[in-house]
Amino acid sequence: MSNHLGNHDITRFGTRAGGDIWKTYLTLFFQMTYVGTPTIYYGDEYGMQGGADPDNRRPFDWAQGTTSNSAVSLTQQLISIRNQYPALRMGSFMTLQADDASDIYSYGRLDNANRIAVVLNNDTARKSVTVPVSKLSVVDGSIMTDQMTGTAYMVQNGSVTVSVNGHYGAILTQ
Repeated sequence: MSNHLGNHDITRFGTRAGGDIWKTYLTLFFQMTYVGTPTIYYGDEYGMQGGADPDNRRPFDWAQGTTSNSAVSLTQQLISIRNQYPALRMGSFMTLQADDASDIYSYGRLDNANRIAVVLNNDTARKSVTVPVSKLSVVDGSIMTDQMTGTAYMVQNGSVTVSVNGHYGAILTQ
């Protein structure tokens, strides 16, 4: 199963997100850690704009498509993390929490070798999020590391509490 933000038949994701690059960041987290094969339609990695066909097929902007662009750099980092952890490619999936009132969603990806918690913050504000990692069979005293920041968290009372920027995510690995 392929998961994509856009393709040649629909309005560009960057346009559907109102040009808000932070929404592109958040969606890239989801795309690269969710079940299925991420498929990047050229330009979606930097929030390329484009309306209905044929505007959604405008040429790639090579000035934007470099690692000096924060969205391209994030895409590269997320692909690297996905490649490093087979659980993100072939592992089981489970929802850990869905809090519509706080705009927080977290889920687990797991296999025999790894337990991974992905936290998505769909609010504009930075949030402190307590993630119930015991649902992934992660025990108290274990250390989970955010692959985005390198910050290590100790599991206490079956949970870890992480700080997540607005329209951004965290990828916690054990």
